Amino acid sequence: METNTNETMTLKEQISNRCIHFTGMMDQSCKKGIKYSTVKISSKPVKRPCFKSGRLSGGQCSSAQFPSDSEVDKEVEESEKMMMAAIGAYSYVKEHFHKTGKRSGEIDCPSCGSPLRYRVAEYNNHIRAKCSGCDVSFIE
Repeated sequence: METNTNETMTLKEQISNRCIHFTGMMDQSCKKGIKYSTVKISSKPVKRPCFKSGRLSGGQCSSAQFPSDSEVDKEVEESEKMMMAAIGAYSYVKEHFHKTGKRSGEIDCPSCGSPLRYRVAEYNNHIRAKCSGCDVSFIE
């Protein structure tokens, strides 16, 4: 896989570049239980073998496994679907707030109809919300 030279990757590139066991930069170990401290380059603390290429790649891990093209396509599709659901919920909450002026409450989720709890901040009108049914959530 060839990555962009400026490290700006598409969602598909990001997913295909990341080991399927990776849990995040703040975690101590991956899903396989391998401690990141044992496989990264000690002189470069953010470099991990969890990435095939790019500025974060480095180190050795015999358990590194990267997703197949079909797995990448499936994750991209799921991510895009969730993003669209979050955008729809955001628009719905924003419209509700402008109509009612209520800074917090519960409305029906536009994606699944379950309760969508929301709160609008006093100081900047930023919204945060989470659905109890489909787990659509966002923080503005």
